[in-house]
Amino acid sequence: MKRIFEIDPWKLTSHTFSKEDKRLQESMTSIGNEYMGLRGNFEEGYSGDSLQGTYYAGVWFPDKTRVGWWKNGYPDYFGKTLNAPSFIDMPVTINGHKLDLATDKISDFSLCLDMHQGLLTRSFIYEGKDCRVQFTFTRFLSSVIKEAALIKVKATVLSGEADLQIASHLNGNVVNEDSNYEESFWDALNEDANGRSIQLRTKPNNFGTPQFTVLLKEVTREDGEVISGDVTTASGEVSELFAKTLTSGQSWELEKDVIVITSRDVADEEQAAKADELMAKLTSKTFAQNLADHEAVWDKRWASCDVTIDGDPAAQQGIRFNILQLFMTYYGRDPRLNIGPKGFTGEKYGGATYWDTEAFIVPMYLAVAPKEVTKSLLEYRHEQFNCRVPSTTPASKA
Repeated sequence: MKRIFEIDPWKLTSHTFSKEDKRLQESMTSIGNEYMGLRGNFEEGYSGDSLQGTYYAGVWFPDKTRVGWWKNGYPDYFGKTLNAPSFIDMPVTINGHKLDLATDKISDFSLCLDMHQGLLTRSFIYEGKDCRVQFTFTRFLSSVIKEAALIKVKATVLSGEADLQIASHLNGNVVNEDSNYEESFWDALNEDANGRSIQLRTKPNNFGTPQFTVLLKEVTREDGEVISGDVTTASGEVSELFAKTLTSGQSWELEKDVIVITSRDVADEEQAAKADELMAKLTSKTFAQNLADHEAVWDKRWASCDVTIDGDPAAQQGIRFNILQLFMTYYGRDPRLNIGPKGFTGEKYGGATYWDTEAFIVPMYLAVAPKEVTKSLLEYRHEQFNCRVPSTTPASKA
């Protein structure tokens, strides 16, 4: 087994940026809140080898089967976990240069997944020709408002002068790496510059499976207050640009708040109003207050589920990492969902749920989670077995 993170009972931490291990790093630092999840991709973007992945639970697409040979029993399509519209994108420009860790010189790199609450933090120093700038990115998916994601970026100039531009971007022009026919699964419906939102729908299909509509809304805050920048739109995209010039010793901190609505829960025509309602609730508190509320949920979970292993720090880290990933993938709030083999870490297996899921997972959930979690798992299986899944519920999940 290859180890890329330091041993710590409560954290996955690395002070080394290895381009060769980028995909593994992304998988290991995936986060989720049962409603949605995403790989450990870089907010500012990355031009090197990477698997960009954002996933909404229960949102999928019937990708037409393509194999080199055909056998009896092969289905007409495979249900794909969709690489969903992305909300973490925050491209950064420094003195006209686009920040890119695939090519830029950096120092003091640090990456940490705090398993107390699924908080992902990354920092590094950009070593430019005319300035040195330290960047810190922090993000989590709320366990209180399941539709909410919170991202914070802080830039501090250590030497020189930096003309900084940071964009807050919603990107619906995404594709699946494992698509059988190299096609996009999404059609753009609406870009709202004033509302800072995009709405998309999965493409029509010939297999009688439902289409899904999603709406993403974002606001940017500075010192807790919502601010406005220059907004541009394109098909399936909206971007808001902010700029500031900093000299040595000065810092700039922006917070990006995002709401994600899907038609699994909210009808298409009601999504914009629902997003506004949830955003008002989210922005009524600061980043720190929302994080404290989120952490309180995890404190309660860990109080009942923690497994302690004395004398073996690596095993202690491993058991907590596995519990964290399982609970970020599924905690029983929605019996229409189940646990895919990859959770929210990638596209492998198409996100399908397998018939032996309960055989392996139910004993664990029975031991360390409230009984309602296991009840939801069994309700899902009962509905699947009796073919009585509601028309808006897929047979597979992200």
